[in-house]
Amino acid sequence: ERFAEQGPTLDLVILDMLMPRMGGAETLAALRKTSDIPVLISSGYWGAEAGELPLGSSVFFIAKPYRSRDLILAVRDAALADE
Repeated sequence: ERFAEQGPTLDLVILDMLMPRMGGAETLAALRKTSDIPVLISSGYWGAEAGELPLGSSVFFIAKPYRSRDLILAVRDAALADE
């Protein structure tokens, strides 16, 4: 919903794998239908989901728990990869 409203103004989407209504993998699939915006996926339950996600050129991952410094570096890496 937020992406539909603000998508053109965003530089990065941060997704959690476990979200209400629509999970991270589902949300990523929906985003990819309309955009190739960089996506940073965050999860503390990384396992079987790994095979379902197209990690690579514009999809990044950060494991929970993480420190603010780690998040800043992950966001920077995602932003630099998009250039």
